[in-house]
Amino acid sequence: MPFYVKLEGQMMPRYGKNYCILSELYAGTIHIEVLFQQHALRPRKFTINVPENGYRGFLLSKKDTTYLLYDLQTKKYLGINGDQ
Repeated sequence: MPFYVKLEGQMMPRYGKNYCILSELYAGTIHIEVLFQQHALRPRKFTINVPENGYRGFLLSKKDTTYLLYDLQTKKYLGINGDQ
């Protein structure tokens, strides 16, 4: 399902209907929102801690009836116990 990403309230460019790259992130906590094309599903909000090197990788995955972010470094889902 095509999606968009909003970083700290600002829409980010989409490089295809199935991926988005957020580059040059500052270390610390960021807030992102995943919005689905034509409002097919409700938006999902996530809080992410970015390490000093600014590198984090996530995969948007459908799990049961919702979409979650899968953290490629920690191998855990964000959003299972409410929005994180």
